[in-house]
Amino acid sequence: MKRILKLIPAAALIAVLTSCIDIETSIQMNEDGGGTAAVSYSVSKQVMELGRLGNDDSFSPLPVSETDFLATAAMIPGMEVGSVSVREDETSVNIESEFEFDSAEALSAFFSPGTEHGPSLTREGGDTVFRYTLFTAAEEISDESMKMVESFFAEDEIILRLRAPSDINSVSLGTVEGNTAVYSATILEIFSENKDILWEVRW
Repeated sequence: MKRILKLIPAAALIAVLTSCIDIETSIQMNEDGGGTAAVSYSVSKQVMELGRLGNDDSFSPLPVSETDFLATAAMIPGMEVGSVSVREDETSVNIESEFEFDSAEALSAFFSPGTEHGPSLTREGGDTVFRYTLFTAAEEISDESMKMVESFFAEDEIILRLRAPSDINSVSLGTVEGNTAVYSATILEIFSENKDILWEVRW
């Protein structure tokens, strides 16, 4: 599991608790269903020291190097990396990336590989509808896991922006300004509520 933005299932929470801080993603959709995306996030060096990253058995769900990002893109038809910037400080590796995609399927393959929860784009009546399942509720989140979330993620945020090719008619969550929809929540809020989060944007 190494894609950006698909929030960690509660069962995997402990394994990646210190890996992500303030994940921010901006997606710009074109009329033809393609577009561009910019993503920024941080990965704790403590987690990197636990094991090799970028594989199915990795401790982090995110690419943490330019090589890893390019390798990920190479496996997805219709995706092309524009830029990757990697900076390190004493505690974490900070990644900023931009890429192009030619369809919602390519976007979904990057964010949510092998699942049905990734971004999708459909036509319904006169609307174009973007849907993305950001979080799937767990049957149970242990008290220990919640205490760890409160300790490590009390104020850390997930921020998503979607810029549509025309004015947005409605959103299921978040706010709208013109042709841009924004959804944000702290990780603590997400796990405290523990319910499915489906972001739907219509234009």
